[in-house]
Amino acid sequence: FVTQLDDARLRLAKAAGVSAAVAPILQGPQHYLVLASNNAEMRAGSGAFLDVGVAATSDGSVHLDQLGPSGARSLPVGQVVPTGDLQRNWGWLHPGDDFRNLGLTPQFDVTAPLAAKMWTSLTGQPIDGVLSLDVAGLRQLMVATGPVEVNGTTVTADTVEQYLLRDQYVGLSYAAGSSTTRRDALGQLASAVLSSLQGQSSDLTSLATSVSSAVSGRHLMVWSADPAAQAAWVVSGVSGSLTAHSLGVSVINLGGNKLDPYLGVDVRVVTAASGPDTAVTMTTRLGASDSMVISA
Repeated sequence: FVTQLDDARLRLAKAAGVSAAVAPILQGPQHYLVLASNNAEMRAGSGAFLDVGVAATSDGSVHLDQLGPSGARSLPVGQVVPTGDLQRNWGWLHPGDDFRNLGLTPQFDVTAPLAAKMWTSLTGQPIDGVLSLDVAGLRQLMVATGPVEVNGTTVTADTVEQYLLRDQYVGLSYAAGSSTTRRDALGQLASAVLSSLQGQSSDLTSLATSVSSAVSGRHLMVWSADPAAQAAWVVSGVSGSLTAHSLGVSVINLGGNKLDPYLGVDVRVVTAASGPDTAVTMTTRLGASDSMVISA
């Protein structure tokens, strides 16, 4: 009973913190940059941010502009320069110039403020926060919102991953530059799902379960420029922040071939006592069982 009571108190404290942060955001006016990512082309810890737009809040309502291809919003080289580990490790790929390369680090609290700075530099519009949502997160939210229609196609929670990760590529020619339509489908679907969260009555229990699942898998992440709101996102686990004890394995594919859903990734971790410390051995297998093995 004591354990359950402590857990309930902790959950209520987190809920109170999140509610306190959400209330002024919805009251507005505030502007949140929305990044829609596709897991068919992976970056570290999420898909590539292929569509971008802005959600404006005011008087308890949210208005989401149509998301558009991020590839059409590249910045001049050197206009926004990342710092720290992102610049040291990935500066050669100019992540401050292209939204699609922002996910080279899994630290969303590093990615998001850079994305906000890029958008402001590009458009002159100040940004109060950033929200990221990938294909798996869309599926989980659609469990609560129900089907949506995109380009004359009805997409459900059961079909959205197949549609975005495979079906929308059928008949497209990468060499012919015909990928614009596919990226628009991702943005339109994300816009429809996020809009439906506000425009219709949803079962709150189902919605809470869907959001919780999306957050725990890092499929939904939020960052705020306001320190109090950001602290609430960190406590709730939606901030995408990492700690000194975090360990992650990520596939980064800059080839544009969208084959990542077909790449099997198996990670096994073995720990053993080593004096006062713990020795950790991580074995990663990519593709077929013996195609590529990396131990560290």
